[in-house]
Amino acid sequence: MVPPELEFKKYLGKGSYGSVSLFKYSKPRTTLYTAVKTCNYKNAESLQKEFGILSQFKGCSRIVQCYENRVIENLDVEGNIEYMMLMEYAAGGSLRTFMERSEDKKLPDPLIREFTRMILEGLATIHREGYVHCDLKPGNILVFPKCVYKKGAWRSSYELKISDFGLTKRDGDNKWWHPHRPFVGTAIYMSPGSVSHGETGRGLDLWSLGCVVLEMYTGKKPWWHNNYDLEGLKKWYAPLIPSDLPCDAKHFIMACFTFNTDERKDALTLLEHSFLRGEVNKITKPYVKNENRKEISLTLRKVVKRPSKVTSIIFKRAEELIKIIKKQPRPPRANLLPVHLCSLAEPSQKICLLPKLSEESIVLFAMVALDLEFERYLGKGSFGWVSLFKYKRRRDGETLYAAVKTSDDKYAKSLYKEFQILSEFKGCSRIVQCYGNGVKERFNNKGYVEYKIAMEYAAGGSLSNFMDRFKDRKLPDSMIRHFTRMLLEGLATIHRHGYIHCDLKPENILVFPRSVYKNGTWSSSYKLKISDFGLSKRDGDTKWWHPHQPFAGTPIYMSPESISHGEIGKGLDLWSLGCVVLEMYTGKKPWWHTNYELEDLMKCYEPLFPRDLSCDARLFLMTCFASEPDERKDALTLLKQSFLRGDVNKFTKLQMNVKIDNPKDDFTMGLEKCRQMLSEIRSMC
Repeated sequence: MVPPELEFKKYLGKGSYGSVSLFKYSKPRTTLYTAVKTCNYKNAESLQKEFGILSQFKGCSRIVQCYENRVIENLDVEGNIEYMMLMEYAAGGSLRTFMERSEDKKLPDPLIREFTRMILEGLATIHREGYVHCDLKPGNILVFPKCVYKKGAWRSSYELKISDFGLTKRDGDNKWWHPHRPFVGTAIYMSPGSVSHGETGRGLDLWSLGCVVLEMYTGKKPWWHNNYDLEGLKKWYAPLIPSDLPCDAKHFIMACFTFNTDERKDALTLLEHSFLRGEVNKITKPYVKNENRKEISLTLRKVVKRPSKVTSIIFKRAEELIKIIKKQPRPPRANLLPVHLCSLAEPSQKICLLPKLSEESIVLFAMVALDLEFERYLGKGSFGWVSLFKYKRRRDGETLYAAVKTSDDKYAKSLYKEFQILSEFKGCSRIVQCYGNGVKERFNNKGYVEYKIAMEYAAGGSLSNFMDRFKDRKLPDSMIRHFTRMLLEGLATIHRHGYIHCDLKPENILVFPRSVYKNGTWSSSYKLKISDFGLSKRDGDTKWWHPHQPFAGTPIYMSPESISHGEIGKGLDLWSLGCVVLEMYTGKKPWWHTNYELEDLMKCYEPLFPRDLSCDARLFLMTCFASEPDERKDALTLLKQSFLRGDVNKFTKLQMNVKIDNPKDDFTMGLEKCRQMLSEIRSMC
């Protein structure tokens, strides 16, 4: 059966080893359309391989993106196992279907140049990661329509992305097929060396690109003049180039069709061709392959600001400079200086691009590059993605880990806001901690600015991941009580500072494993911390979303007044806490018994309680699910309930961070405030 969040819409076509269909993909807070590639058990390994390759291109705007963090296993209608991979849906179809809508299947010259640049940008990224696509053709290039605001009006535009990595190989692999067997790729788009001898390399992709560009101009597949007979290709001929093509277009295609593979240049070099106007430096980070540090130090000769103006540079710390070139992405062209290397460098590496910085800035830039080392992608938050990095502490060399949340320019304001909120909770043991003293701005591998904050890494993952490791996702009663106390302590601190989290759910609660020494032995224990403050609001703010717009939070964890009218307050967080506690008991998300229909929630009903729930747990949940927000009490009051055993005073004295809010208050008034607050705390115990 198809997973419940997927709804079949239509069949799209067939790939190299599986079929592709359109599904409607529904998840909390979002509904979108996704292209699902499906294959049987026989081709499962190929699908897993393609997913692994696509995962390395997360965030690349010229490569089709995949959703989820794994290949989904599913049973088809006949009971056989099938494997599904969720990808972006291209509403414009493939480049082939796009061309079929044009007269004679030909595209306008400006559009061809723009499309060629996009494809080359994708190839540059693929080759930089050490891969060769091996099957580049219009059917494997997807078209994404978009609207851009240009010259005072909205205009239609298109983005191209490369897809179908089923035949992709590592650059330098052995022959990918043997001549006495059928072609592995699509013969009419393959280079002579590949068709005749099964050779693979970057030159194969560039030959295929030439075929695609030629087809966009002529509207016909390559070798149409020979009735698609490949004898000419096997004799190392090239497809016919029409005489009426622009001169620079002919020259570009001829560069792609050079018979000597090494003479086909590379994607970055072709991006500088006169056929392609515009900036080249949005593609990939520059790097130097030579690992001999002394030799590299000797190769730095001069820096060229513009072709007409040459200046000299003496740089003492050449090793740091090379590390920048190797590790750091490329900033926009205005901030770049091409570095010319002498003949000791490899031919393809004679020019590298360097950020235009002072010597002190360059050294600092290199130190930052050496500090953080990417480990793996962790997941996606409300307005950014999170990755794991490791670094060495300078004072003792100890290896530590940090979770780095990254967002683009669109969500930079939200990331700055989250950092500001987290900075107010420095030292709080129930709120995830952030490192550093600000949001860091970095250039990604396409030259665009990214914004990053570094936070502590939770080795136990989220509470949702943690529950997945238990049978039926149910946690033991004692652990639930312990976890609930920690969450309430975190909420009490958040509310004390005048904030509402607004999106409390298992995915936004992090688990930190630890060892404690108790009764003469070391035992495992866990600490919970609340994270993801991207949707947090000040208590008393106006409505945080409008009912006619999409939900701003996660509906199944939201309170009735919030989901119906967009109201916020402390009661929203306490309702969400009740949903989390109920999920820890049942292993199921709230409202599962209604198939996640939220009509009951809008009518101020409460989720279904299990029959075997203890009395004190039931009473606690009923308080959280009170229909009136004021009847849900507050976090400190809930900490006193019999459901939570222990000393609440320990938390309030250590975590409340009681201080005089206005430093200009008279000392006597401030002292009276402290006495009054301490008196309230004692009365609760």
